[in-house]
Amino acid sequence: MKKIGALISLVLLLVILSTGFAFAAPFSVDATSPKDGETGMAVDNMGVKVEFTQNVYSEKYEADNIKQFKLVDAKGKEVPVRVVFNPKDTHIVLVLADTANGAVIKGSTKYTLTIGAELSAADGTLLGKEEKITFETLNPSTSMTSSMVMMGVMVVGMVYFSSRTAKKEAEKAKVKKDEAVNPYKVAKETGKSVEEIVALEQKKKEKQSHKEAKKQRHVAENKVEIVSNNMRVSKARPISAGGGKYKTGKAAIAAKKAAAEKARQERKQQQTAKKGKKKNK
Repeated sequence: MKKIGALISLVLLLVILSTGFAFAAPFSVDATSPKDGETGMAVDNMGVKVEFTQNVYSEKYEADNIKQFKLVDAKGKEVPVRVVFNPKDTHIVLVLADTANGAVIKGSTKYTLTIGAELSAADGTLLGKEEKITFETLNPSTSMTSSMVMMGVMVVGMVYFSSRTAKKEAEKAKVKKDEAVNPYKVAKETGKSVEEIVALEQKKKEKQSHKEAKKQRHVAENKVEIVSNNMRVSKARPISAGGGKYKTGKAAIAAKKAAAEKARQERKQQQTAKKGKKKNK
């Protein structure tokens, strides 16, 4: 029984290991941007993004891996590049045209990026075969023409919408003018005299104007200005205007003085009356 159990365990271990190797992704190029054969690549800040199936971020192999990336133009002339490995996304490599070291990218030109077979993954696995990505840059004249067409469309659109808005405003003004009171028409419909209709309309306008002026005056009187977090009103107002019932000490003092003055006057009158009675006796 022990031998059978050991045999079963060994078989299971072999199955697990073989399954792991079967599902392990081989080291290869998974995707690129631009894709092979793509056109319309931007001339400015040109670069190629290469994504691998395994981790390629390794300080050990970095210097040798940089040499595995080569960019050439349609004539086979090598273009200086800068290879950037991403420590946050270890499967991605950016290959940028190194303009600081003389790289000149031309429009309507085919370029080919070659990745050498000796490129190493972080675990030492080699790519094993050479990979090529060919792409073509954008035609500058086509790009300029497209920009000019787009600008022309925008200008035409702006002119169209501006004229349409102006037309709508003119129509609104015309409707408003037509809506003005026609005293002759109203007189005919109501049976009132033209003079009476004109007087009523004038009175209505004056009332509306007075109402609008009153509203503006009210807004001006209650206008509040905030300066440095302090509230400042247009003029001083009593606290009672805001609904408060608090009375300041000034009112109490004034009332006390008035009462004292009244009492003094009464005493004076009483003394004068007493003196008059004594004289009469």
